[in-house]
Amino acid sequence: AKSHVEDTVSMEALIMLICRPELRSLLPEKKQDHANKLAKALMMVTPQELVESAARTVGTEILTEGVPDLWEAVLNGAVFLSVFVSLFVTGTSIDYHPNSPWWTIVEASCCGVFTAEVAIKTYKWGPRRYLWGSSYIWNWADLSITLISLVDILFTIATQIQDVDRDLIPNASAFSGFMRMLRVTRIIRL
Repeated sequence: AKSHVEDTVSMEALIMLICRPELRSLLPEKKQDHANKLAKALMMVTPQELVESAARTVGTEILTEGVPDLWEAVLNGAVFLSVFVSLFVTGTSIDYHPNSPWWTIVEASCCGVFTAEVAIKTYKWGPRRYLWGSSYIWNWADLSITLISLVDILFTIATQIQDVDRDLIPNASAFSGFMRMLRVTRIIRL
């Protein structure tokens, strides 16, 4: 069988060709000349210069793909903090003054952060990317949990305004507890 060198090479093979002249000698003569010129050119620039040159040639979107923007990092931090505050309030309010309106205010604030997250991401990314982009499963989960949180907060506020004992409403405590536990699933994403 006749051996030949592929026209396409992996990055690892390219690096080995640049660093090891004895490997370049195994290439056909015409390709040896090209490989030697490439090796010489690449040895004359620093890695930083190479990256900057690639950014000018290819475009920065390829080099920064997957890196969150500042607004996204700040928003994710706020959501992360809100999830833990919400969990703390959920756990603490069971034992200390469970009917206090202050717990509802804190929960409503956390829910406001979750709602803002959905609204901002939908605005910045557009509805199509938010609902059907690469993270669509997580985004649908966030949207569902946020809607459930809104229903829970509105239900809680309505019962507190009407001064109704939630324990008198059939399954209200179980429903509310279930909805609060769904918020815990946000931690999985974080």
